[in-house]
Amino acid sequence: MATSSIARKINRIRVLQTLLENPLMSRAEVARDLRLTKSTLTSVVGSLLADKLIVEHDLEAPPSRVGRPGIMIGLNASGALFLGAEIAVGTLKVTALDLSAKQVGLVTRPLAEGATPKRTFAQLQGMVKELTKQLPPDSVIKGMGVGLPGFVDTNGVLLHAPHLGWSNFRASDQLRALFPWPTIVDNDANLWAFGEWYLNKSLRHQQVALVSVSGGVGCGFVSDGRIVRGAHGLAGEMGHIFLDTREVGETSPLPVTWDRIADKDSLLSAYRLQTGSEASLKQLVAAQRARDPAALFLSMKWAKSMAYGLLSVVYAYDPDVIVIAGDMAEFFEACQEFVQSYLSEALIAGYPRARLTTAQLVDSCAIGAAAYMHRAMFDTTMIEEIAT
Repeated sequence: MATSSIARKINRIRVLQTLLENPLMSRAEVARDLRLTKSTLTSVVGSLLADKLIVEHDLEAPPSRVGRPGIMIGLNASGALFLGAEIAVGTLKVTALDLSAKQVGLVTRPLAEGATPKRTFAQLQGMVKELTKQLPPDSVIKGMGVGLPGFVDTNGVLLHAPHLGWSNFRASDQLRALFPWPTIVDNDANLWAFGEWYLNKSLRHQQVALVSVSGGVGCGFVSDGRIVRGAHGLAGEMGHIFLDTREVGETSPLPVTWDRIADKDSLLSAYRLQTGSEASLKQLVAAQRARDPAALFLSMKWAKSMAYGLLSVVYAYDPDVIVIAGDMAEFFEACQEFVQSYLSEALIAGYPRARLTTAQLVDSCAIGAAAYMHRAMFDTTMIEEIAT
């Protein structure tokens, strides 16, 4: 690509970045902030106006001011849309972010147990069509990200998704065959972590690890604004670390992994074995908050296992913040003091303590996938990922 073409693309992105952070600015303010010449800015603004990515706003001059009212420029929120999808056990979600990073649509449908990849992606295609009916008619979709609950390599191949029963599925190729815009696939925890970092401005300058605990443990890590993927795209599979070498009662020779101890089903099963009673997760949370002895005992055991798993996250990634997400986030909040205490005791003296918090995104991975595509349009290091 010619140097002048690259420079134009970069200047377009820089102007969009500035307007994303500052909703309304004059041309002079943009030129001054970006140190662009008047002629360069005029060219860039003209191309962005032509592509309907920005709009002009006539502002009324104050009564004391004589002369022409000021003309400001700002993002055209509906000028570009970014889709995100999550394929999870029992659920499919598709959502969209507009150019201002606001969520503008959502479609959720159940995923049948045992659904094949082909049927699932056909259902996903239908849900995207349904979603587009919620969006402005002239919307231009710039890209789509999809999160999958399993091992996704750097070529977009889903190597294994144990909870879905899928293996060796070329997910990226399938997406390209179904949709006309740029697409990416990634591990669901990676995209959820990215969304938490990108859309929560308090985390923007932090090194963020996300630990999702539901029907297992998934982890994602964002460092300096980039997902940490490792050599093959498989970094972050912390749920498979060994925390013990035997089951309760020493009845099984199998090693006990973090996700086999910390997930929701394991906790509820332990409560049933201890009390002889069934309880939902919400009921268990309520019992723990009420300091019910059985619930409190299990909470402390779960907190210790959780802390030992988080210990590996801390040593592996040295994050500023660990975001706890998934079905178990509310239970974590109820016994956070125990988790923090066990973690502090286990850490080597003097090692930095990561701040523990819970996830903010409601639609989790799907929004994170859309946020990843949104970021590509505002990042000079990703100028080839989204056609402008």
